[in-house]
This record gives sequence, structure tokens and C-alpha cells, in this order.
Amino acid sequence: MELKLNELVALYENKDEKQLILALGPSFQWTSFPREAVSADFETFSEIKIKVKLLQVEIKKDSMFAQIYWEGRWTQNEASGFLSQSGNALFIFDAEGRPGLLEIRGESPFGISMSQKKG
Repeated sequence: MELKLNELVALYENKDEKQLILALGPSFQWTSFPREAVSADFETFSEIKIKVKLLQVEIKKDSMFAQIYWEGRWTQNEASGFLSQSGNALFIFDAEGRPGLLEIRGESPFGISMSQKKG
């Protein structure tokens, strides 16, 4: 599960939208951030860096729950500086068959440009 988290973060940091969408998988529920938010982040920011700390893992019959704390830094360009944010999120994975991410609850580290427009 930690490998999957690291893979998702690396794809996001590298702004590889196609592979990120594939890695999220067909069962992912786009409730924590809209798919367009990923595109907006990649267009808005020239550099994205996120550190993830795994706080707790719980495994149930059909799901795995990973509680994480994340810190991120999104840079638009040298002149405009950067955006720094952190948060807590619960990543819910499918524990049956091929493990895939089902949902992110709480403060998602992805789609940050859309969350900025809300606030």
C-alpha cells in the first residue's frame, strides 16, 4: 500500500496525468477532487513536491484504509513564489483482487488549485 501511495505521489509530482489516471484505477470515486483539478494543477504549477507520512493502516475484509499526513509545495514560477499546504487524508484501497484506490476522504493532496478557488 505504501508503494501505491508513493507511486501516486510520484506520478502527480511528475505531472503524468495519463499514468496517474490509470494508477488511480477504474473504481476510483472522484468525490474528493474533480478530475479536472488534476489538469488544472499541472497547468498552473511548474513544480509540485509532496511529502507523505503514513500514520495508520487498517485492513478489513474488502478494504484497506491508510491514514496519511501530507505536506506539499506547489510552485507557479520563480517570480510568484509558491503555495505551501498540508493536511490529513484517508486513502481507501480495494483489498480484493488487484489493489486499487477507491476513494480519498479528508484533505486530498491532489487537485490543490481547485481547493484554492473554493476558499
